Amino acid sequence: MSANKWSLETTLKFIQCYKIHECLWNFSSPDYKLKDKRNAAIIAIADEMNINDFGVTDVKNKIKNLRSTYSQELKKIDDSKKSGAGLDNVYVSNIKWLKEMEDIFMNDVKRKTYESIKLESQVLGHQNAEQQQSSLQCAASSAQGNCSQSTVTDANATNNSSTGTSATPSRPKKRPRDIVKAIHDLKRMNDKLNAKEEEETPFDVFGKSVAMQLKKMTIENALRAQQEIQCILTEIGITDYRERSS
Repeated sequence: MSANKWSLETTLKFIQCYKIHECLWNFSSPDYKLKDKRNAAIIAIADEMNINDFGVTDVKNKIKNLRSTYSQELKKIDDSKKSGAGLDNVYVSNIKWLKEMEDIFMNDVKRKTYESIKLESQVLGHQNAEQQQSSLQCAASSAQGNCSQSTVTDANATNNSSTGTSATPSRPKKRPRDIVKAIHDLKRMNDKLNAKEEEETPFDVFGKSVAMQLKKMTIENALRAQQEIQCILTEIGITDYRERSS
């Protein structure tokens, strides 16, 4: 079967397989940065799909295509909203599997936001360090009479204040509002994620139990067991999707 001509049922099966292997898309997963785990997950998906001539490269390409299609459809929806179109004219995608990718895509947005804020924080910290170093160098030079005229002026203002003349104290530079807001949003998002993790359900307990049992097996047996479990979940997942869509 060609990967470009899949039926809805086959596509849904692939998405279900992809979603269960969180190390491929969930950046908060402990296995997300483990190359061996990710490679094993891709191999497992290829085996679970059981399609002739559909291997590791095909799995990677299919994931890339699904994510790209989702992004394009989401952009069309956003563009139609920004154009000022009424509710009746907002773009509605006719791709039936789109909703199944929401969890993955939203996690991708969180990951990009987290990495962006982390980079901004690092840049801000580097700038603050440079400013502190510059201030120390300037202070040392001032003691030797080599500081810049602006520093001399500040020193005179300080001397005047000691003799009774009031001087306006220098204020620390304010952190850019957008960075402060971004850090606040990240903290709030992290608090929500932690709150969800604390609300453990019987399904969470069962999932951990299955994971513990798989870890005690050999890689081959664990992958075989995982494939059997995934097949059952996929079949029920497709049935559940049809029931909710009808």
